[in-house]
Amino acid sequence: MKFSTFTLASASAFELSAVTPPPTCPDLDKFEICTSKCASELNSCKAACDPEDYSCQSRCDAFALDCNSSCPCGDYCPNGCSGCSNAACEVNEHVLIINHLQLYDNEAYLLNLATDTLSRARINGWSSLGTDTEDSCYSFMSGEHWFLGGYENPRMIAKLNIENCEVKPEQNFLPFSHLDGIWGSCASYNDVTYLCFDEDGVDVYGCSTFDGESQTVISAKSNYAHDWADMTVFDDKMWVVGGCDPEIYGCHGETESFDGNSWAVAAAHPSGAIASHLVLSDGYALYTISGRGGLQQDVFMFKNNVWTLLGKLTENHADASFLSSGRIVGEYAYLGENSLEKVKLSETDFSAINLGSGPDANLNLYYAAFIAVGGAVCSV
Repeated sequence: MKFSTFTLASASAFELSAVTPPPTCPDLDKFEICTSKCASELNSCKAACDPEDYSCQSRCDAFALDCNSSCPCGDYCPNGCSGCSNAACEVNEHVLIINHLQLYDNEAYLLNLATDTLSRARINGWSSLGTDTEDSCYSFMSGEHWFLGGYENPRMIAKLNIENCEVKPEQNFLPFSHLDGIWGSCASYNDVTYLCFDEDGVDVYGCSTFDGESQTVISAKSNYAHDWADMTVFDDKMWVVGGCDPEIYGCHGETESFDGNSWAVAAAHPSGAIASHLVLSDGYALYTISGRGGLQQDVFMFKNNVWTLLGKLTENHADASFLSSGRIVGEYAYLGENSLEKVKLSETDFSAINLGSGPDANLNLYYAAFIAVGGAVCSV
């Protein structure tokens, strides 16, 4: 695979008529499981083709297109698993949890969503080629799981192969570096990864995009710096909440959305300043979870340009410093640092249950990837 040098382009070059996948679909976890399987089968199909048989390659592409369209949230199943006969809707779903500490130890965790129990999994990834996911961007794009940039290698490009239980670096590198976590933020928007707000990358107001082949710096700039923030996709837009401005050594609660062309300011977070927090979303609302200062246990909801405090987590995480790992599956958010919490994000029936730390005294979930998988993959 060839990775081109970065170019400068207008943001509108990446705007699509509808966001893919649709953020209002209730079964995006099943979409990830299904399209990941489609991508794996596409790679196997093309690997079996004669290099000179271009019709074989085309047949593989046609199969993959139909496979993706048949997935929950795809063209044939726009309402997710409702009325959809895809096998992904019936899988025994787990969440595979990986961060740099588990990768270094050749370990990870599996969360069984049916029993709310944690067990160990095995992930091979540490290598002399520079695979290290500390402060890297995890992104799900076109059925594949990517790790981009990071503290040890800010230009790293790596992929997770779930069938082989391995995170493996590509032979090429990002032309433009990116550090996530306490530096920049990233999100997959319209099936393209946006790498944003890294002062040592593009800058604290800018973004580049990575589409699996090339990296492009976009011209659109945010209105505020968002170092140490977090991003998500909600209401057909990409959102960032809070963060800090390294030039003035100050943090804020400014909320902004990106529609494919430009950034727009929305209602500020009611905390006044929020950083080192988690931002998640579903088809109903956007949520901030935890944060430095007095926000360690707070869960806020953003809907119709209004912020509301939903409730509290069961405990502070990571010595009351930050909470940065989690995802939404169905009506619950699963998140944590030293232990894992299951949070029902409801205006009328909010709840938070601590699931503990499973097989270890401390999970050490530092900017971990939470990946939806169909079954107990990579289990020990």
